[in-house]
Amino acid sequence: MRALLLVVAMLSVGGTSARTPLPDGSCPVSASVQDRPPDDPHADSFASPRAIWYANPQRTMWAWWWGKTYTGAYKVLWVRPAGAKLTVTGHRLDAVAPPVTADVPEGYPWTFQASGVSFPTPGCWQVDAGARGETITFVVKIS
Repeated sequence: MRALLLVVAMLSVGGTSARTPLPDGSCPVSASVQDRPPDDPHADSFASPRAIWYANPQRTMWAWWWGKTYTGAYKVLWVRPAGAKLTVTGHRLDAVAPPVTADVPEGYPWTFQASGVSFPTPGCWQVDAGARGETITFVVKIS
């Protein structure tokens, strides 16, 4: 009986997050950092007066949040260990929703990696990324 209940619970969730949502209206949006990653010799400077950078405490993973693409995905520039395969996941914190999807093209052997991150619904979202054992997590409010 217990196994049947587990299967029924899994089927009812489908492709959505089964986490307990945050209380109404709360969203612990991550503070951006005031600094920036070291420049990569294969790119223009990472300096920008309007840059919104997130970083892990070790400053080995960085994310630059900078607008939407024509498809509605958010452009995110990542700085991670040079050439490391980047994985990006995410889930909604304030309601049940399908997970984040990310388009992470291959062919970036340097420290930077461009991507498109899509959120299926507006709300409070946690984004998690990793590359070669390094990780970064941040929370954004999508409207």
